[in-house]
Amino acid sequence: MLKVFCNLSSQALKNISHLKSVSCVSNSFSTLSKPLSSAIKVSHGKTATLFQGCLKPLLATNAPNLNQERTVTKFSLKTGKKKSVNAVLRRFYRLECGLWIRRRAGCHSKLHKKDAKTRYNLQQHVFCTRVQCITLDKMITDYHKKPKYYIDDPFEPYQKRNNFDWVPPYRPGTS
Repeated sequence: MLKVFCNLSSQALKNISHLKSVSCVSNSFSTLSKPLSSAIKVSHGKTATLFQGCLKPLLATNAPNLNQERTVTKFSLKTGKKKSVNAVLRRFYRLECGLWIRRRAGCHSKLHKKDAKTRYNLQQHVFCTRVQCITLDKMITDYHKKPKYYIDDPFEPYQKRNNFDWVPPYRPGTS
């Protein structure tokens, strides 16, 4: 049978030296119905009540935070302006239409173990999702969002989204 451990507050038991026997009494020990309060009998005939908030389970755990975000925004100490995250600029490429592309994960690791088809697939670029594009846009400054024109750009055919008639712009607060 499990014993119930009670946290006794200093207000309920003022004089600890006079206590010889302390026992917990409650109406029900069922797991389905928990008592709202427990009565503690003190040796002098006085009773003190403890509410259910004092009775904690032995293995109480807090729920972990599963909603993690990585929207790093850096600011300059001198000017106070927003700074870009260099890891985003190094690993991703932003197209003029607002989409982001990246290499597949593991494209440089353990290539000697992979066959030719897998190595070819790892060399391809893939588009980021809508949420990832919005997050990456928050992590860079407006300077990097402006279109840049290069001679013999290999990404030139992908800069414009010509398969859609009209794409509504993203507005914060709407999904």
